[in-house]
Amino acid sequence: LTCARAHYRDVEPEMRAVLKEARALGQEARALGRELLALAGEDAAAFARLLETYKMARSTDQEREERRRAVQSALGRAAEVPLEVARAGLETLRLAERLAAAGSEQALSDAAVAAYLAAASVRSAVVNVLINTRQLEERTVVERLRQETKRLGDQAAEMEKSVERTVVRRLGLVPGRSAGQ
Repeated sequence: LTCARAHYRDVEPEMRAVLKEARALGQEARALGRELLALAGEDAAAFARLLETYKMARSTDQEREERRRAVQSALGRAAEVPLEVARAGLETLRLAERLAAAGSEQALSDAAVAAYLAAASVRSAVVNVLINTRQLEERTVVERLRQETKRLGDQAAEMEKSVERTVVRRLGLVPGRSAGQ
């Protein structure tokens, strides 16, 4: 709407840069969407594998040990996949931050909604990781997973707030009040 218009000639180079950034954001967002869809399939497969391990025979000592090892392996994978989802949610939040900071005012609500949903996906994925760590026997793995989920959750919460502050500032709103108040 601004490029190649006489009225906006002075800002045309800046607007072309913004347009280029918007195209890059769109490409990154589509790639993240594909990654998240693939992770959803991996998560379902990891959960199905875990359920199968719980059904394994356990009549003999050897069967019990094989089942224990299989359950531990499946629990590890069932924790790693949602950890990847949380990381992708953080990348989505990074895109939302860029959109909120430099995107069109018409897209500011999109940036805010993307941030809210991405932060919720990180929190949800963190809970899935933590649930699976409860039965993991390898303490070093459990500690690593817990530390990373804490870091990811904290970062997501801060990024969500950052996007909201940016949107509120750019729209000239007072936090907690609608534009009409």
